[in-house]
Amino acid sequence: MGEVLLRYRIMPEDVEMDVEELRERIEEAVRKAGGKLASAEKTPWAFGIEALRIEVIVPDAGGVLDRLEEGLKAVPGVGSVELESLTRLL
Repeated sequence: MGEVLLRYRIMPEDVEMDVEELRERIEEAVRKAGGKLASAEKTPWAFGIEALRIEVIVPDAGGVLDRLEEGLKAVPGVGSVELESLTRLL
């Protein structure tokens, strides 16, 4: 079984949200879904809002992507989750 690299842009619910604290919560959700947080970086979005761009590695197995996205959306402080790219790793 291979692995898949997923890139997400995660927007916080609130401009005042501490993005570093949000990253820690997201890392826990990724772990629970069976993945590994490969990277996380703050990126400016608009009007002073910072997004969190993350890369996650998960097994290439049925249901993992759905479980991961449900977990990310359930994290307190997450406003939206957008999958930017999906790449199969060799």
